[in-house]
Amino acid sequence: MSKAEQIYIDNYKAGLSVEKIVAKYGCPPGYIKKIRNLVREAGVLRSRGAKRTTTFEDGRKCSKCGEVFPITAQYFYRDKHEVEGYKNKCKKCCGTM
Repeated sequence: MSKAEQIYIDNYKAGLSVEKIVAKYGCPPGYIKKIRNLVREAGVLRSRGAKRTTTFEDGRKCSKCGEVFPITAQYFYRDKHEVEGYKNKCKKCCGTM
């Protein structure tokens, strides 16, 4: 993998859309498909409509209370539609902890 390709993947992981990466680096419009395939091969392509999450080394930040918890079923409910498979609100904020 080239250095440029790694930069595109890192930017995508950081939350930039493929279209914004193309605009940021001045790539020709045909690169949208190329970069999308690149991030798909790297295994980091987000599903359409998936929300971006606030994830840290220690865990995930609850979208309501702002506390950071480990990303486990002990603190978050499962949600197959989310990027990491757990809801954005902790169980305490959902009222069941």
